[in-house]
Amino acid sequence: MRSRFKESKGIHLLISMLIRYPQVSTIRFVHKGKFVILTFLLNGFIEEETFQKFLSKVKDYFVAMQEFDHTVNKWGTFSRSVLNEVTFITYTQSLNHLSLSEIRLVTALIQEHFESYILLDPIELRMEDMEAQDEVIEHLLHHQEGITEEQDLVAYRDGGKVFVYNM
Repeated sequence: MRSRFKESKGIHLLISMLIRYPQVSTIRFVHKGKFVILTFLLNGFIEEETFQKFLSKVKDYFVAMQEFDHTVNKWGTFSRSVLNEVTFITYTQSLNHLSLSEIRLVTALIQEHFESYILLDPIELRMEDMEAQDEVIEHLLHHQEGITEEQDLVAYRDGGKVFVYNM
């Protein structure tokens, strides 16, 4: 069986992030500018006021986190959109600034703030599997020179499987 992609560090990063963090529905890698876009799906209409309260909380956490973790030096941007009673929250960050601590914080805050709304694809991971995925993610983020994608990628999870496509 032939793979449509040459295996790459960028593809491995997207796959590991989706396996490790079930709160993330899709991840896009934009090769021009090397941006990563995490998308979270929420069941229902999330009001703008609720989203703004969430952003205020995120800002407070990021400021506190920057004092303790110097790998987080610039946080990305959040956006919200709604389509047919599904709210999409996206987090966009430059790959050069993205850290494992930041991914953990963003997913934890989404999980905490929108717990009853978040759409999850149930993936059961043991603690040692989660730690192994975190190690892979951290290694790939620290060795970004190997991430040389020449096209945009999108990765998503469906039925416990992860799919990666070029765009």
